[in-house]
Amino acid sequence: MFNRPAAGPPPDPELAAATSAARVAYERGLVREAADLYERALTRARAMDDPAEIANAAYNVAACLITL
Repeated sequence: MFNRPAAGPPPDPELAAATSAARVAYERGLVREAADLYERALTRARAMDDPAEIANAAYNVAACLITL
């Protein structure tokens, strides 16, 4: 049997919840709310010092703000 290396740390529940809620808000046209939630995700990603999550959240904040 092969032991696969972990793909990375387990997902952070706070980050996942903020990102998921932001995606739903954006899809419903609630862009300001989505931006606020993505900002929360960005704050969490920075606290985790996770470059990929920081980039993802920052991109999503920018995408929201550019449409306001």
